[in-house]
Amino acid sequence: MKITTESKLIEIKKAFSSHYPGLKIEFFIDKNNDGNLTADEKYSEGESLLSEISNSTNSILDMSKHTTAADLENAFKEHFAVMVQVFRKSGSAWLMTSASDSIALSELSNQALQSTMPSAGEAPLDAMDRMELE
Repeated sequence: MKITTESKLIEIKKAFSSHYPGLKIEFFIDKNNDGNLTADEKYSEGESLLSEISNSTNSILDMSKHTTAADLENAFKEHFAVMVQVFRKSGSAWLMTSASDSIALSELSNQALQSTMPSAGEAPLDAMDRMELE
């Protein structure tokens, strides 16, 4: 999967979720430059081009099935100066992959597809992962 600065954010998100069912990415603008992602920093202008939120001159990012969530998040930051966060579906919730960032996207996708809604009192698959900020 290749991403260029001329790709629309909505197209990147759709292609990512198509490549990795059960996963999604969200774009963030770190407004206060603290490195923490909050709900009010989520970038939701889906029709925007990546180049519109990036001040980078790099033009292409290539991912493979061996790319980890951390690799992808770091690559967006290094290549495009844009913060992204990978989320995985767990039952009916979207979890930030903070505790599972070292796992390959293909494996995270498989885990998400195999997950079911936890029983009452049962923790999600990765209790260390955080719920989506919405």
